[in-house]
Amino acid sequence: LAVDGAHLGTPVWCGVDPGRAFAALGQYRAHGDAVHVDVRPGSDGAGSVAVFAAPQHGVAPGQTLALYDGDRVLGSARITATWRHEPASVRA
Repeated sequence: LAVDGAHLGTPVWCGVDPGRAFAALGQYRAHGDAVHVDVRPGSDGAGSVAVFAAPQHGVAPGQTLALYDGDRVLGSARITATWRHEPASVRA
């Protein structure tokens, strides 16, 4: 049940340009470890997608993905869907 990425609902950004892709640490469980993730603007102009550097277990719609650069919070968003193999619509 490992997933490779997630679609994010409307994110709340803290000083991040939502129109540009960036790398971050993402945490989807309150007491879980942060993992490397690439965040890309959504192709529909709303939301974003998160592509995990390695497949992740236990990621599900409804969870919040918090994004960090070290100790700095970059933003957060609700996970709306996940995928196991990156769809062509989100490839960079």
